[in-house]
Amino acid sequence: MYYIGISAYYHESSVFLTNNEGINCFLKEESFSRIKGDKNFPKRSLIFLIEKFDLKEENIEFISFYEKPFKTWWEIFYFSITNPLKNKDFLIHHLKNFNKGSIFFYTDINKLINIPRNKIIYSSHHLSHCLYGSTIVKNASEYVFVTCDGVGEGETMSIYTIDNQYKIKKIWSNFYPHSIGLFYSAITDYLGFEINEGEFKVMSLSSFGKPQYEKKFKDIFDINSFEINMNYFEFHKNPNKSFSKKFSDAFGEPYLN
Repeated sequence: MYYIGISAYYHESSVFLTNNEGINCFLKEESFSRIKGDKNFPKRSLIFLIEKFDLKEENIEFISFYEKPFKTWWEIFYFSITNPLKNKDFLIHHLKNFNKGSIFFYTDINKLINIPRNKIIYSSHHLSHCLYGSTIVKNASEYVFVTCDGVGEGETMSIYTIDNQYKIKKIWSNFYPHSIGLFYSAITDYLGFEINEGEFKVMSLSSFGKPQYEKKFKDIFDINSFEINMNYFEFHKNPNKSFSKKFSDAFGEPYLN
């Protein structure tokens, strides 16, 4: 029986297939589409796997998606409607794009292969990160797993432990809009790089810099609570801009990308 994991719709869509007989196959959609960082549903990758391994309902144990799509959509929507006038632009954008993302994952799968709903598993976003991390250490019970990224099911940072029986316990979470990942993306945007693409460049370039803005960033980001001063940012209320005028006033005019 085959087990399939899929990540898609945000950046670098990919598929992983494995079984109990030692077959492991990982594919990135960009390798087939020739679009760097392709975020679309990995149709070409799945077609390749279906043909190569003769995939069908009978030989697929389950297909796992890396997050819970509706919960992710709903948590951001719920935050937006707490202040609909202030978040109007983002709220309209969020509603318009309801049918363009991962909520229709099951529909996209069934366009290629007929799989019953009971064979589709939706993992927690941060749990998916945690489980990946647990595969690269010898004894997971000796580690604490910390995940920090943009947002998944409303969570932006989570801490897990795994015991000797591989029971997983989430011991802490942080929530949207207080996101280290979105904070980092906003800095990437300000410096003139593309969000979800240029973050690695900012990370590399930072090693050549000096901490001359450390004091200013302490006013923006609380290292103890992991809370962000949202007055400096727009990503939670404007779909086209990640940082605010206050951020530009503090650090200077942004670089154009």
